[in-house]
Amino acid sequence: MRRVSGLFSQWWSQLRSFVRGSEPTQLPVDNPWAARPEALRELNVRSGQGNSPGQSARKNTANSSVFFDVRSGQIASVVTYLEMRNAPVGIERQAIPGLQLRRVTDPEVSWYRALYRLVGSNWLRFSRLQLDDDQLRSVISDPKVLIFALAHDGQDKGLLELDCRALPDVEIAFLGVAEDLIGKGAGKFLLDYAVSTAWSYRPQRVTLRTCTLDHPRALSFYLSGGFTPYRRAVEISTDPRLIGTLPIDTAPHCPIVY
Repeated sequence: MRRVSGLFSQWWSQLRSFVRGSEPTQLPVDNPWAARPEALRELNVRSGQGNSPGQSARKNTANSSVFFDVRSGQIASVVTYLEMRNAPVGIERQAIPGLQLRRVTDPEVSWYRALYRLVGSNWLRFSRLQLDDDQLRSVISDPKVLIFALAHDGQDKGLLELDCRALPDVEIAFLGVAEDLIGKGAGKFLLDYAVSTAWSYRPQRVTLRTCTLDHPRALSFYLSGGFTPYRRAVEISTDPRLIGTLPIDTAPHCPIVY
């Protein structure tokens, strides 16, 4: 009972933070309402924003589903956290003509941002774009953060970032290739390299995460690469296209809700 009470207190604290409007917010969705479904009816009160569009939640009494109304100007995604607890045996990285991978030590902030945009903007990756120069530099210049660039015919078209700051875990913090390389083996090449390099640090596990704003095949790609899901959360953020972080016409497949 103490464990259930503690878990619910954690859920309720996160939920109240969401109602107060902090963003981005992560709300675990492992059905916290099983213990206290009446909490749903309290979502849109006490916040001063209870009547705002997108600030309430509704419960489907037919099947106990929970629906969160996302405010205008926000985006929401389901984030899946994955892990690999055993080093794979016999990864064979096949050379792909025209591809060259190199480590970039002490990368320039402008170079990193440009490649991050190229690889991630169509999937609404924006967290690093919201950091100022000093904040970003402190991350990507950390000796325990490894940055790699994947070049195709001499042009940088892929980005890999390994975060070894939280050993015994190693996180694949960012992995992606430009759209013109998707489906041509470049992503698998990069993932295989990421996994083998991460395990060279002898971690207890290698982790990464993806979300429903990512490429439609991203989750299955990581599952086929040997990762297993261990957590899921809902992330709600201000739409980066509405605050100038990304161009307004970015990711047309994910329309803006004004």
